[in-house]
Amino acid sequence: MSSKQCACGSLAYRRRNECLRCVRIRHKANLVRKSTDRPLEPVAPVSVPPAEQVTLDREQNKLRAELKVVKAKYQESLKTIEAQEASLSVVAELKEGLETHTIEPHHPSGTSEATVVVVASDWHIEETVGAEVGGLNKFNLAIAHTRAERFFAKAHRLTTLLAQDVKIPTMILALLGDFISGHIHDELVENNSLSPMHAIVEAQNLLASGIQFLLDNSDRKIHIPCHSGNHSRTTLKTRFATENGHSLEYLLYVTLADHFRHEPRVTIQIA
Repeated sequence: MSSKQCACGSLAYRRRNECLRCVRIRHKANLVRKSTDRPLEPVAPVSVPPAEQVTLDREQNKLRAELKVVKAKYQESLKTIEAQEASLSVVAELKEGLETHTIEPHHPSGTSEATVVVVASDWHIEETVGAEVGGLNKFNLAIAHTRAERFFAKAHRLTTLLAQDVKIPTMILALLGDFISGHIHDELVENNSLSPMHAIVEAQNLLASGIQFLLDNSDRKIHIPCHSGNHSRTTLKTRFATENGHSLEYLLYVTLADHFRHEPRVTIQIA
């Protein structure tokens, strides 16, 4: 038996030109090549009992529902994070952009003037109203006195506040009538607490007291335009051409003008 030399330098078989080690290596390489070239065999489906399959399906549905909730929470969390980031961005912008500037105070020039207008009318001082609407509409002579005093006090207070910024040398106190209800309706004859003559005297005293209050608490001039109302008439029907000749309030205004005739700061204009 003769021997040959292998390519690796080892002693080769008699019928081959390679040694035993090289034969083994070549054989393994062939096995690997054949295994990769062979197609995969199909896997037979696993048969699952129906009851077990229902259980599996229910578990899958449950997992899908939980996954849906988790996704919704995740999306909501993303929105919350975006909103918070936006708020933090605004706060940062406000801090970086905060600047102040000087505001000069306004000082009155001393040359501006204004005239305040105060309107008094429709007091109906002698009319009596009960507590038919939870007491909210209650009215009587005592309440009329309180409201008249409050009217003049508030007029003075508001005028004083306005006079802090502008000179107000003159007040216009417009007396526009209906200070009494009178007897122009039948129900007024029954319900009024005073007769028209007594009521007009009471209204005169309230107005005179209010005008004196304004004079005593300021140095302003008071111009008083006067007009008679409908309720003070002495006739059953309204008289247009001879209104003053049939009006108790016309007499009231004339009496007020006479009362303050020596007061230089009061001017009364009777229509």
